[in-house]
Amino acid sequence: MQQDSDEFVSALFSTLGRQLKAPTTTIKSLESTDNMVDALFGLEMEERLECGETDAEPVMMKKEKALKLVCNITKDTNHISEGITIGLEGTIEKNSDILGRNATWKKTMKINRLPKYICVQFMRFYWKLTPESRDHTGVKCKMLRPISFPQVLDMFRFARTNLRPSSRNADLILNEFKDKKPEATTAGDAEEKPDVDMEGLSAEEKEALEVAKTMSMANGRASAGIGLPLDFQGNYELFAVVTHKGRSADSGHYIGWARVKDDDWLCFDDDNVSPCKTEDIQKLKGGGDWHMAYLTFYRAKN
Repeated sequence: MQQDSDEFVSALFSTLGRQLKAPTTTIKSLESTDNMVDALFGLEMEERLECGETDAEPVMMKKEKALKLVCNITKDTNHISEGITIGLEGTIEKNSDILGRNATWKKTMKINRLPKYICVQFMRFYWKLTPESRDHTGVKCKMLRPISFPQVLDMFRFARTNLRPSSRNADLILNEFKDKKPEATTAGDAEEKPDVDMEGLSAEEKEALEVAKTMSMANGRASAGIGLPLDFQGNYELFAVVTHKGRSADSGHYIGWARVKDDDWLCFDDDNVSPCKTEDIQKLKGGGDWHMAYLTFYRAKN
């Protein structure tokens, strides 16, 4: 039986997570995690549930962890960002204590903490029911629709709102404030002038300025996630792809593609390794019998 590459990655993460535990001495880079897999690939998600049939039902919030994002594929999906969004938004049927019955709830998920590396799985394989067949068990199918993916992926679009400005705009606001701040002519004048002149700044700018000041005084502590710099802009660079070739979900061939540097890549077809370029990677979006992306790996871009 052919091993699905996503199943293999999940098993690999699980095994490494059990083996690569934090030693007795504290490693700052691991922060609140207890193993290297969670520290490098772990996403913290914030889930929000709102009842769509009554405002009397309180909003439910919870946090959960994940080691990958999923790109859902529908007849209208064309880009990896659209597929990820589908998985983060939707509706579910859930009991409402206020209504005393099942009701429709709106589910929204946002990223609460970003890792240094992000794995995105394309939902290429699905189960199709076959009610007219003899055994009625259904059949496993493959979605061939082309889904484009960029060389640089902006992850802040999927993050909670107050995570984005703290990292993206702090330096910008701080620099703008420095331009507005009047220069002192003498040492005495410098002592008399206040450090911060809030006049002329909007409430949003004032809040961003306070964040910028806090970040400027921080000592190596990442705001967006473990190991990420304070001025992280939320951009991730594509550095590896796992593709599947073939129309059948139960057969075909998996190949690995890894970036060496800039536009130079290597294609790993079993024991045959050959060079390729970024333009070759762009052709892996699917839509036919050629290799199509099944797993993509991104790394934080400084």
